[in-house]
Amino acid sequence: MLTVPTRKKEDHMPHLHACILYLLGLFERVIFFSRRTRFPFPCAGSWCCGDLLQGPVSSMISPTFFYFLSPQGGPVKTLLSLLLPLFILTFIGTASAGDPSWQQIKAKGELRIGLDDDFPPMAFRKADGTLYGFDVDFAEALGKRLGLKIVWVPTAWKGVIPSLYANKFDCIWNGMTITKEREQKVAFSKPYMMDGQVAAVIMSNTSITRPADLGGKIVGIQQGSTAMKAIEALPKKPGQLKQYETNPKAMLDMESGRLNAVVLDNLVARDIISKKPGTYKILPQFITKAPFGVAFRKTDNSLRHHVQKAIDDMVADGETARISRKWFAEDLTNPATW
Repeated sequence: MLTVPTRKKEDHMPHLHACILYLLGLFERVIFFSRRTRFPFPCAGSWCCGDLLQGPVSSMISPTFFYFLSPQGGPVKTLLSLLLPLFILTFIGTASAGDPSWQQIKAKGELRIGLDDDFPPMAFRKADGTLYGFDVDFAEALGKRLGLKIVWVPTAWKGVIPSLYANKFDCIWNGMTITKEREQKVAFSKPYMMDGQVAAVIMSNTSITRPADLGGKIVGIQQGSTAMKAIEALPKKPGQLKQYETNPKAMLDMESGRLNAVVLDNLVARDIISKKPGTYKILPQFITKAPFGVAFRKTDNSLRHHVQKAIDDMVADGETARISRKWFAEDLTNPATW
């Protein structure tokens, strides 16, 4: 139990001096905590509570603080009760203003984006090495709106989040699925596209109109793909399941009449269909859903806000729809269709 020494009522000046030093020390630590920087001069309050002043929370449980709140604190207690809310408001203000991410990007004039450059149709290379794809067109258009140059930083997908926190780039924009596990590590934009597993059939097929109709049918999937989870999610199981090395091979077998349907990734299906228009069609419902988002460091809220505002504007004025139709022959960016 803490023992508080008694003092004469008139002996308040030492307490007042100590209170001021304590508040200065607390203020110094608040600024350091929220902005990760120190005052350009030594703060006299730092010695007031010594090693106990390790941050705003631990500062407030120091013996000095408890003495000020004790009955013996007298007018010092009153002074502290008046000034402490001011310092709390200062902490809140500096914490909210302590995110310079957008200003830093704006000052540099460029937005560095991490991606896997072998992920068609989102981002991949032409024969001459030029990077293109849906995400590439989307981000480049956003960069023009924000007055920023887009700098693409190819990286191994396995280490893309650690690379983000190593400041190798400013965000990840590459068909990244929003998952609960990833949300523990990064801050996502709102979904800008809904991906997932779908069922494709040949254009002339009229007997299969929704995923529930796959029960008892001959269905193909790519071996080792997440399509197997979609098959498990079907209300009625296929009569026969065939596995193929690649999705295009499964689609060709369906075209030849050896399959009734193929279950595959939505965007992969759209890419295949765009190359052979009029041959295949996708059933109108997702079997499983996987929303795509842009990933940011959790501290970069102001940057995320400005990027999200630009994305919202692009959806509202139809620019994302135009880009989507270029790559997928229809608008996949309208949340109303998900």
